[in-house]
Amino acid sequence: MSNAASRLWVLFVLFFAFPGLGQTAVGESNEVKLPANDTQLDDLNGPIYSFILQEHRQLGERFKAGDTNTPILILEWFINERYVQSSRVTKSWLATLADYGRFGGSGRGGFTLDSAQQEMLIKTINELPVPPLQPPQDRWLLVSGIRSNRWFTCIYDRADIPASVEKLYEITRGRIEWIVADVVTSTNVPGRFQDTWVTSLRAAKKAPLAISSSAPAAGRSVNGIQLWDTQNWKEVRIPAIEEFTTWPWTAVALTSNGQFVVIGAQYVSRDVERSSGAIRWENKLPDINQGPIKQLAFLQDDKRLAVALRNSVEVWDSSNGSKLDVLVTNSPEINLLNASRDGKLLAVGCAGNVQVWDINKREVLQEKIDDPQYIYAIEFSPDGKYLAVSGFSSRGSFVLWNLDTAIPQKIEKSVGLTI
Repeated sequence: MSNAASRLWVLFVLFFAFPGLGQTAVGESNEVKLPANDTQLDDLNGPIYSFILQEHRQLGERFKAGDTNTPILILEWFINERYVQSSRVTKSWLATLADYGRFGGSGRGGFTLDSAQQEMLIKTINELPVPPLQPPQDRWLLVSGIRSNRWFTCIYDRADIPASVEKLYEITRGRIEWIVADVVTSTNVPGRFQDTWVTSLRAAKKAPLAISSSAPAAGRSVNGIQLWDTQNWKEVRIPAIEEFTTWPWTAVALTSNGQFVVIGAQYVSRDVERSSGAIRWENKLPDINQGPIKQLAFLQDDKRLAVALRNSVEVWDSSNGSKLDVLVTNSPEINLLNASRDGKLLAVGCAGNVQVWDINKREVLQEKIDDPQYIYAIEFSPDGKYLAVSGFSSRGSFVLWNLDTAIPQKIEKSVGLTI
């Protein structure tokens, strides 16, 4: 058999052995079927996955019937089983953002795509790949719209998003969370946004332990503090810290070996021995106007504790809670604090300003005053040579800051970025 004939034979076998090979994501070749007698459609208080998928199907039927108002593109991922976050592009090239559920939702503005963005949108829609096997519903990312004058609907896996789908989010300035949780914590509060804000998260450097605290949800006063064994993701209960769950905006920290836990809430802080639950020390700020305690971080082999207050950063003796030094004073309101792995560097964030302190020299090594306008997260690289800064600006902002050269590598994307 000739080489040409061999190639034709291989193509013939592939085509009939794998009939989906070569199909596009368009129209009937990728039709998504709703299960028969789907109870989700009738359960008004239940999950909305099938409800949203049915909406996409109905829009497709309207388009086939000649409806000229059908969106060009819809991108939707599920915040939880009751709400989705949606990015849409209308026939007039208006890109809109919203989150909604069965009974309505709220929009978050929009903008009109220019000619270059319109061209890129069409090009990217044409490059959408055929989705692999349908993922679990809580990882659904629905993409529907018009391509080659046909309606299509694809379900992608939010844990493995194709580059072309990411590009669509960038063009439409939509927000997408790539990370899908392996563990759902018991601090989750049922409601519109099932996970409340995590205000503090720390991991022990030399032990399989992590601790987090979350802000109270709207209309609720209960906070969440959880200590986790990260080997099996079982919660470790410590009664001496649980009473702080009724305090809002709690800061938490762990020593490198996980032996001691420090909790700070409002103007009260407490150091607790993890295994026994014994309280080593407790502090109250002399002036409540200094508070609340915003963030905590261990320094210098856990011998020191950095404490971010409203407008200042103090250094305490971690063995007894006594104040040793004040690094930052009269600062705009401080919202972030993080230490390098070796505890020698400390990053302080407030508004669009980030300072990096050398703790031993007691001096600022680097200072950056720039976008992002508001900083959400700061994190040192394991070797302490870089600082990652994630925040919000008019276009979204992620900065990787080389601390040796003081040269920031700024990455601006329209999609939401989180460290």
